[in-house]
Amino acid sequence: MAFFPLSQACNYSLAIQNSVAIAKLILVGDWGLNAVVRSGRLWPTIAAMLAVLLCCVVAGCGADAGQDGNPTITVGSKSTTEEMIIAEIYAQALEAAGFKVKREHNLPAGLPPFEQKGLQISGYPEHLNIALKDVLRSKQDVPGDRERAYEMTKEGLEEKGLVAFPPTSFSRSKAVGMLRKMAVERDLKTLSDLRKQAGEMTVKADDFCSFVMDCFPGFQRFYGISFESFSAIEKNERYKVLENGEADAAIVLSTEGQLAGRNSKFVILEDDKERMPAGHMFWLTTKDLVEEAGPRYEKTIVAAQKGLTLKVMQELNATVTLEGGPVTKVAGEYLKSTSYKSR
Repeated sequence: MAFFPLSQACNYSLAIQNSVAIAKLILVGDWGLNAVVRSGRLWPTIAAMLAVLLCCVVAGCGADAGQDGNPTITVGSKSTTEEMIIAEIYAQALEAAGFKVKREHNLPAGLPPFEQKGLQISGYPEHLNIALKDVLRSKQDVPGDRERAYEMTKEGLEEKGLVAFPPTSFSRSKAVGMLRKMAVERDLKTLSDLRKQAGEMTVKADDFCSFVMDCFPGFQRFYGISFESFSAIEKNERYKVLENGEADAAIVLSTEGQLAGRNSKFVILEDDKERMPAGHMFWLTTKDLVEEAGPRYEKTIVAAQKGLTLKVMQELNATVTLEGGPVTKVAGEYLKSTSYKSR
């Protein structure tokens, strides 16, 4: 007589089938109905059978209910290309793992998504430094070390009923960008190298760079870097001013598509002391959903992002922003290239 797995989450149909199977065994075995009647123990035996039925239902729908849950997951993302790419990677991975998925791109700016009334999302990609400053409003400096920043973020979010899954290996952070040719000529590879030469170099960046710790204040504090002069530009002009020789350096984002590949005209200087605020990406979701969906939820997200190195993220951004590749297709090709399999 066949039995069905009891480990499936709250599947009443399977539990009932198991219960009926056990009941049949009781009736046709050593406790056969005729023997029970003859012995005068009919009602105690029926009571015992009912207890067995109840235990089977509990076993089928109780302790393991969260392990194989299949809730609908609404994947959100902010309006940046990078966050939409990563959100789509997560969405496709979750679908491959058997979850029902909805998408909610271009989340409204302003308050953190989970603080916005009427916004129905299950989770979204966030950065450690943004979560600490904007979501948790921490007054502490954001560590440069990924693990320390993650632990701070994780602990703070738990108090809000939110969960941070483990972060990616890459960090999206402000970086000193240069023409590759100039960096080679000056023998500059790291921010430590830059300290001795910055006083004779010009730099351009957006206005906010003068006030945030992950830009000029951080470069000065952690590396002693002070440029000869600074002038403000629009974000879309950062690489243009380098190509035109209007500045020796520009503050860029480490994951931008213009930096992709060994043949790129541009390079960024390494944060060799790992002191600049950690901007690693992670999946931010709710405690309730984690409990409902079970371990498969986190395993799927972590497996999907395993191949997201800094180099890969630059290439994905380049494919979308510079070559016009569709986000959905780019995300799907990434998962195929990493031989991703749903867990």
